[in-house]
Amino acid sequence: MTKIERFNEMLNKYEFTADEVAFIENEIALITKRNARKSTKPTKAQIANIAVKESLATALGEATEPLTAKAVGELVAISPQKASALLKQMIASGEVVKEVVKGKSLFRLA
Repeated sequence: MTKIERFNEMLNKYEFTADEVAFIENEIALITKRNARKSTKPTKAQIANIAVKESLATALGEATEPLTAKAVGELVAISPQKASALLKQMIASGEVVKEVVKGKSLFRLA
């Protein structure tokens, strides 16, 4: 439940004084204004990660067998943690497939 939903529920469920109602409505307006300002353009890190994801895809494409996040990270010269996070994004977009073999996560191109 979002804050706006919670405030609206409170307004509908409880009795408030005019000042309290004005305060809650002001809070709703502030949240709405803040949410409208949020940018939809990618951040610098997201833009930089596009090139890294392309490198990950190239490394996985050249591999003869599925690789661990650590192995892919070493090929692309990034940390295993960053490789794992980017591979997770690539799985969500359908670019990469994850297989679990004997407790190890292995990745390959879809």
